[in-house]
Amino acid sequence: MAEASQAAEQAGIPQLDFSAFPNQIFWLIVFLVILFVIVRHLAIPRIETIRESRSRRIRNDLDGAERAAAEAGRLRSEIELSLAEAKAEAEAISAETRAKIRGSQDEAMEEVAGEIRRLSEASETRIRRIAESAGDSISEIATAAARDILSTLLPGGTSDGDIRQRVENRLRGDVN
Repeated sequence: MAEASQAAEQAGIPQLDFSAFPNQIFWLIVFLVILFVIVRHLAIPRIETIRESRSRRIRNDLDGAERAAAEAGRLRSEIELSLAEAKAEAEAISAETRAKIRGSQDEAMEEVAGEIRRLSEASETRIRRIAESAGDSISEIATAAARDILSTLLPGGTSDGDIRQRVENRLRGDVN
């Protein structure tokens, strides 16, 4: 035994002992075969299942995204159509309201114009009456003033009818 321990001490590391290589190679091959069988039958199928599951999920998500995009496009079209209809309806309501307002304004303007005409005619009538009464008053005042002046200058020289006739001729613009 002393020789064996001495040989082991000289060799150094047992893995580098060439006499143990065939045994180490045998166990290496056994270990690699077992590892290969475990990886081949347990790990690879699980990895394949996970990969296929993820692939299916990705395909489903992409299909769902495409469907959602198509639905969003359809909804966008519907919204744009609804907005266009609403805009057209709003414009129609606005035009109708403007027409009603114009009609109301026209009615009010006609009413005001009629009231203005009525008031204007009434004012013209009053002005005519005032002018006539003023003309009569002026004629009477002028006749009385002329009578007083003539009676002072020519006592008993002219008659009231003659004075009145001359005053009225003068007011109308006749010089005679």
